[in-house]
Amino acid sequence: MATAATQPAPEPARAPAAKRPVGELAAALLTGLETDDLIFLAADEVRAGEIVRALEGGAGDALVLFCPASDALPGDSAPPSPANVGQRASALRRARAALTGEGRRPRVALVSTGEAAARLYPPPARFDAAPPLLKVGQPIELDAFAAGLEELGYIPDDRVDEPGELAVRGRVIDVFPADSGQPYRIEEAEGAVAAIRPYDAATQLTSGECAELELGRVSEPPIGDDGVTLLDHLPDALLAADAGAEDRRRRFLALAADAAKRRPKRAFKDICPDARWTQVLGAHPPAELALGFGEPPP
Repeated sequence: MATAATQPAPEPARAPAAKRPVGELAAALLTGLETDDLIFLAADEVRAGEIVRALEGGAGDALVLFCPASDALPGDSAPPSPANVGQRASALRRARAALTGEGRRPRVALVSTGEAAARLYPPPARFDAAPPLLKVGQPIELDAFAAGLEELGYIPDDRVDEPGELAVRGRVIDVFPADSGQPYRIEEAEGAVAAIRPYDAATQLTSGECAELELGRVSEPPIGDDGVTLLDHLPDALLAADAGAEDRRRRFLALAADAAKRRPKRAFKDICPDARWTQVLGAHPPAELALGFGEPPP
């Protein structure tokens, strides 16, 4: 476990530190990011997003990732939304790529939430497969390409205006990447990609062009019987948490336990039991950054 710029690690059951202003917190995290990877568990996703944006402004070459909690409730038969899956899968894949890439790798900051810490995830190696990458000029067969996207979880639709949808219209494919904020129109000519154009989901009008497009997956790799904690995706990182993150994790576990009374197999398939989380913390103790954590001095 990295220890640079840290104070003595707290016990897992210790109450969380007081919530700090985003700017002060980001400055503390950036200090730690100079020498170490880090994981930060925010009190909620709104605050997590604010922290990510603040970190991106000062992280330089470091990689700042946001891994959202699943938006599917424990025991719910409905799967998480494509946008939710896409953002989470993209974050974990990019973390994996950073850790296993050749040469000097960037530092990684993974921001998540207490609810996300209450889940189990596919092992890092299951994120090794790179998503499809389209470039202008490369050969393409539209029907085969669309079939490949469907295997990744994309859903055919007449009008593509939500993440995870696609449509083939003659020599054009409209697709909304699961981890993107906008859809794209891919034009084919003479068996090759002629143009890739972002467009407005509401008006369906294109605006500009881009040279390449990565199409993130809409379905997550299977967890199987060897699911891992979120910490296992960045095993040597500094770990810190907002006030309230631990409480949100415990409340999520209580919700899962209630769901387990009705649908036990489904409810706990991807839940990280409290004992498992405590065990992981024992081997990977939380570290408080010297700035922005704990109570201010008297």
